[in-house]
Amino acid sequence: MLKIIYTFEVGFGRKMEQFGQTVPLESAHGLNLPNGGSNLINRYQSSLIGGKISLMMTKLGSKFADGRTAEVYTWGEDQILKLYRKGWPRRTAEFEHRQALASQQTGYRVPLAGEVIEINGRFGIIYQRVDGQTMMCKILDNPTTCIPFARQMADLHLEMHLREAHNMEPVTERLTWKIQTVQAFDEKKKSILLSHLSSLPQDNKLLHGDFHPGNIMLTPTGPVIIDWMDAVVGHPLADVARTFIIARFGIPPEERINRLIFRTMLRIYLKHYLQHSPYTRSQFEDWLLPVAAGRLSEEIPHETAPLHAYVNKLLKKLG
Repeated sequence: MLKIIYTFEVGFGRKMEQFGQTVPLESAHGLNLPNGGSNLINRYQSSLIGGKISLMMTKLGSKFADGRTAEVYTWGEDQILKLYRKGWPRRTAEFEHRQALASQQTGYRVPLAGEVIEINGRFGIIYQRVDGQTMMCKILDNPTTCIPFARQMADLHLEMHLREAHNMEPVTERLTWKIQTVQAFDEKKKSILLSHLSSLPQDNKLLHGDFHPGNIMLTPTGPVIIDWMDAVVGHPLADVARTFIIARFGIPPEERINRLIFRTMLRIYLKHYLQHSPYTRSQFEDWLLPVAAGRLSEEIPHETAPLHAYVNKLLKKLG
């Protein structure tokens, strides 16, 4: 079956309307517009002068991934479509698209991003298809691989942090906004946190913002890093601290074996990263407080209590 999408840019692009219809593949050759398309043309006939009608035909394949905000489908032979669930606005897809393009421009290991499209009121992004398994899946299949994979993960992060990035939000601005939105923080605590954040060094390096084994695809041609929605520009240790907080608090307590595996991996990753970077353990620890505080804005239920305790502990240490 073939998904046919009709895009009508009416009045020099002032308005766009789309609808989709699935037809048998053999019907696509020399296709005439079905009634729905003809009706839409007639509806806007007076406005089409100077506008254009485009017909895009492509295979919308099977769904192979399912997340909280989006579903992922195969798209043609060598692409995928990340399709946001109904209710997510176009600006969300456009923001992710800008993030993907900015990351891609650094020359790092990033899937190539195509265009933003709309299907039946849902917005999505076409990406280069990356065949392989995530590092997370490999580790869960064989936990003994967590040690070499931890070192590889650190090497990939070090390689990323050599890249300068542009057209992205600074990590300090992102953290400032996150800290300010945590309702549990009173104004005094917010002031202390933001003062500490402002004292930390700045940089212009590419930061992923969600770097963990689930976002590292292991392919026949080498690792590729996916999901750049949270990417920012700034100091590398902000990104390392974010990975630390995700690994330490992100796995629910009932998943005891997974917590043990990834906390072991975290120790090896961090040691390897610091050994091969110009940064010290103390400099890394300076970033933990604002990054942990910012993480609370995401309101992840199993993280909230332990993260609050951790932030309070770091505030006491700060004096």
